[in-house]
Amino acid sequence: MTPKTGRRIVPFTRLRKRYKRLGQTKVSTQHRREECDQQLAADAKPLVDEFREAVDLMESYDNRGEPFFPKTGRVEKPRKRGTVEVTRLLKEAGLVNVQEMKSYSFKLVEREVNPLRTTRGDFLDGTRSSAGGIDYVALLQSEPSTPILGEIKVGSDKDAYYAFVQLLTYLSELSSEAQFTRANEVLFDRRLVYPVRFDLHILLWKYNDRGERGPIIKSTRQLAEVFKARLTAAMGASCTLGRVLCLRNPPEPFAGALNLVWSV
Repeated sequence: MTPKTGRRIVPFTRLRKRYKRLGQTKVSTQHRREECDQQLAADAKPLVDEFREAVDLMESYDNRGEPFFPKTGRVEKPRKRGTVEVTRLLKEAGLVNVQEMKSYSFKLVEREVNPLRTTRGDFLDGTRSSAGGIDYVALLQSEPSTPILGEIKVGSDKDAYYAFVQLLTYLSELSSEAQFTRANEVLFDRRLVYPVRFDLHILLWKYNDRGERGPIIKSTRQLAEVFKARLTAAMGASCTLGRVLCLRNPPEPFAGALNLVWSV
């Protein structure tokens, strides 16, 4: 399949292919944990290579004139119903604190942001580029300001490793100067200064951690640590990855504070 005449080409990277494959119903948590452990055994090199390749490919994509969602007529019902209540609570809280991290407070900016939204856009394989979006985009209350990309996993939703690959995919798609400029204009009211590093949040909410779903949280932490070290060494000052946090809602009713599971 090839893009139709008059369609705009959007990069479809190996990293996004991994994310898409991991989300298939036939891929179990056990399979994802095995892949996570394989990445650890390889010092995260395959994942780092895919990320760097994706960043390079995204340099050819420039859609600064278009926002990440329609200016009018945006559908207000979120695509994933499991995140509705969570994003509402985060938004209503104003500032959200992470209890175990002093002075780490963030404010939700927007939900369900598709970094590759392109009018009449097709991936190279001919499929539409409109599917998928970041659960929430936020801004850390810091100087200078730090942008945040967050993925929420509710109940028996997919696991932490899947969320990590999702976030790396989105980060790679926002790492170019053109995409940064687009995000800064549309989402952050021009408060950011290029280059910038993004924090990534894996937010587990009322999460079912029985079976393989519990151990994969720890495996993902180990992978994130190795990945970050290798990527930083390879990319130096051009690295766009900041901190990676795994967060969880507290056992008591949410009152604007999240618990830290781990931070890398």
